[in-house]
Amino acid sequence: MHPGQGRGLHFLDLHGLHVAEAVAATEARLGELAALSASTAAAASAAPASAAAAEECGGGGGSVGAHKEQTLELIPGAGRHSADGRAHVKPAVEALLRARPGVRFEERSAGSWDVWVSPP
Repeated sequence: MHPGQGRGLHFLDLHGLHVAEAVAATEARLGELAALSASTAAAASAAPASAAAAEECGGGGGSVGAHKEQTLELIPGAGRHSADGRAHVKPAVEALLRARPGVRFEERSAGSWDVWVSPP
């Protein structure tokens, strides 16, 4: 079993993937989270005031406040397992994250990021 397998939509481990595969997997996951974020925001705006107020106070797995951001723990790795010992996946995925609107991220450790995805 892959180390990230079975951990859900809010976790993505890119270890063992080639650069193109890692970028494609990240792009797909960002799309899923953006769609979920948009549907969560739409549902909250259609909900009764008391339910919407509860949601804005943090009640909603993976969402943050009224923005309905979805969170992702992204593991690009640090490149230690590459043939040349240098990161290849990490810089490619970082470029994708920087270019994608509605996405912000913060490095948690040398091989791990916290990512927040807003509705499109």
